Order: sequence, then structure tokens, then C-alpha cells
Amino acid sequence: MQTEPDTTHATRLYDADTCERIFHAALAAGDIKGVDAALTVMAPQDPRRAQMLLDSLGLGLALAEPR
Repeated sequence: MQTEPDTTHATRLYDADTCERIFHAALAAGDIKGVDAALTVMAPQDPRRAQMLLDSLGLGLALAEPR
């Protein structure tokens, strides 16, 4: 019988506020994998907030494109 992984510990360590701080730090450092990881951990906890950060990132990228 297969059991589900215990994510309780990870959730306690990385709440949505912590994930957002990690997201911003990773973004400032140019760490795309860190940005992705922060959003991946945040999404199940606070999907609207994760989507807002993703949308803001998309907007920033669109504005940064040369025209």
C-alpha cells in the first residue's frame, strides 16, 4: 500500500509569506529555479497569491521586452 508523503513539516517551514520572500530574493538574484520553487510551494497554500505573483512576473517580462 502506497502512502501520501507527509508535507506537514514543509508547509510549516515555508508558509505563503516565506515563499513570497523567497520568490522576491530569487527574482532579484536571477534564480529562475528559486522563483519556480517558491511558486510551486506557495500554490497549494495560497493559489490566488501565487497566481498574482506569476501574473506580475509575466507583466514585468512583457514590459521589459524591447519594442
